[in-house]
This record gives sequence, C-alpha cells and structure tokens, in this order.
Amino acid sequence: MPRLAWNNAERLAMYELNHYFDLSRDEEKVWRPRIESLVTNLQTQAAPDLIVFLQHSRDAVRTGLTEKKVASLLQEWEELRIRHFSPLTAQAAEYLDSLDESNVAYLRKRLSDSLKREEKVLALNDEEFARKRISRLRQQFERFYGRITTVQAKALENLPGLSRKFRQDHIAQTGEAQQSLLAVTGRMIPRDEIKNRLDQWVHDPASMRTTESGRASYREERRILIKNIAAMDRLMSSEQRNNCVGKLDEWQKDLMNWLKDF
Repeated sequence: MPRLAWNNAERLAMYELNHYFDLSRDEEKVWRPRIESLVTNLQTQAAPDLIVFLQHSRDAVRTGLTEKKVASLLQEWEELRIRHFSPLTAQAAEYLDSLDESNVAYLRKRLSDSLKREEKVLALNDEEFARKRISRLRQQFERFYGRITTVQAKALENLPGLSRKFRQDHIAQTGEAQQSLLAVTGRMIPRDEIKNRLDQWVHDPASMRTTESGRASYREERRILIKNIAAMDRLMSSEQRNNCVGKLDEWQKDLMNWLKDF
C-alpha cells in the first residue's frame, strides 16, 4: 500500500481535491499540472528525510519501543512535516481564497458527512461499539507486526483511548478543526490572513481547535497514542518484531530505489 500510494501520489492528490471541492473541468485543467508539480517536488525533497526517518524507526523497533522513543520519533515526524509542508501554504491559501460559494457548500457537506459516519459508530450499543474499536486497533497493529495472539488481542481491550467518551471528544475536536478550515475558504478573510493561519496550523495542528478543551483533547490523544504504541510493542514476540523491522526496511528500500530511478 505505501508503494502504491507513493507511485500514484499525483492522482491521489487530485482525487482528494476533487472529492472535497467538486472541481469543474476548467478548474481541473488549471490545478492538475500545478498539483502534479507540487507533489513531484515534495516527493523529491522529502524522500531523503523519509529514508532517514524509516532507519531511525527500524532501529527503535529492533531494540524495543519505549514511550520516550515513540515520542522522539513522533517529534522527528512533526519536524519533517513542518519542513516540507510549510513552503506549500502560499499556494494552498491561493486555492482556498479562489473558492466560490458552490465549492464551499460542497466542502461543508463532505465534512459534515464524515462526522455523521463517526456519529453512527457512537450510536452503536456498548458491545458492538467496543468490538469495532478493538477490531480497528488490532488491524493497525497487525499491519506492522503481523497476526497477533489471543492473549495480545485481549491486552488491547485494556489500552486507553477505546472508550465512547474518548471517541466523543475526538469527534468534537474534529468538528472544531473543520469549522476552522471553513472559516478560511471563499474569500471570507484576506489571502495573507489565510496563509498566516495555515502556517500556524502546520506548525501546531492543535491550534485548529477553536477551544482550549479541544486543544487539550488533541494533546491528550497524542499522549495516549504514545502510551498505546509502547505498551503493545512490549507484548510483541521476536518474530513479530522482526516482521515490523522487515516492513520498515522494505519501505526504505522502495524509497531508495525510487530516488535512484527518478
């Protein structure tokens, strides 16, 4: 999947843009070459950093993840993200400023639909809600480590972040972030101000939340993510750990080959 996404990044970016903004044919003609150029430049500039990041991740997994190591890797990822996405805010601001009322209305509906899908999960009874949340978390870990045992699966149930209250807080802060995005679309504020806000969000994603409780929830989610990753890693066997190391090694080689052939 990472190889497929990387090799089709331009198409995926255009698909997402069209999915959220319903581009007209004329808009597609204008933005397709620009998006393709942006994505290619981003890939070329970011690939060497991603290779180093995967190396650091692989070394950390091989020796066992601790909360300190996970936090360090997440910080490295944040710095990488800031470095490579900060230069894109001017063009993003130009695009958001160019949206007309129909584009904004379409975006609002798409964002609303995504929240409704989340709310449907919240409406499930306790047993079904827990089953879905645990199943999703299990899939995330098995993607890296391979199949986990019954004992390990049982341990997932004791990890923090699976409660209905936690999911409600997540949906609430997602709604806040969506409102922040909608507030900078369609010439509602000057383009320079749009860029300033985008710059702020790139450097501090929590700032997209409009309330202090929303920003606090964002930080709490990050803390729980760190604890969950470290806790599950401690349960992994040598074979499972080697499986994760091998996957990271494969992704690194894919990037190195891509750079060599580019």
